[in-house]
Amino acid sequence: MKFCYADESLDNAGEKVQVMVGIVADAQRLNRSRLEFSEIFALVEGKYPEALKELKGSRIFYGHGGWRDVPPEIRKAVFKLFCEWIDERKHSLALAAIDIASFKARLPENYPDPLRDLWLAGALHIALQLQKLHQTLKKNKGHTVLIFDENKAKADRLNEVLFAPPAWTETYYEKRKKQAPLDEIIDSAFFTKSHHAGLAQVADCSLSCFAATPS
Repeated sequence: MKFCYADESLDNAGEKVQVMVGIVADAQRLNRSRLEFSEIFALVEGKYPEALKELKGSRIFYGHGGWRDVPPEIRKAVFKLFCEWIDERKHSLALAAIDIASFKARLPENYPDPLRDLWLAGALHIALQLQKLHQTLKKNKGHTVLIFDENKAKADRLNEVLFAPPAWTETYYEKRKKQAPLDEIIDSAFFTKSHHAGLAQVADCSLSCFAATPS
């Protein structure tokens, strides 16, 4: 079984691109990753001037809040540390990037309502990527669990899409005739508070790695 912890960058009005990143971990590696994250978090917390509840990539990236007093080279090192750690733990990434203006301009008026939402479109793209990849694995047992940063407004709508995905999604992963739709994805996605899940925080930090080096 595999677990994907995902978070998105769409926090502020005026952003041009929504980026969603999922950190994918095998169940056998998950417990050790949780322990190692706690150790890394303690190291990062030692560089932070206040009590640190969770890691927010945008705050580190732009030097907001208590991070304004942390030198840019240290903030940059935090991102580098997590990128190297993801590689060492042999976790993989799922990425969905949507040009917001293009998405809205090209969206047909009769497009299914749930997928007119940027967040839902990104989340479905993450699910489709993992379906396509994991159905090719030879010794893949169980299914993939999707875990997103808490978003009560989207939860039910996403789970409806995962339970009954649009027929056109089948072409993305070349669904076989007798194959059930999205058979590598657990029917319902789960939602958690990011400060309860280290890999959700790593996903948040990974979002900033697709932008410029912090100044």
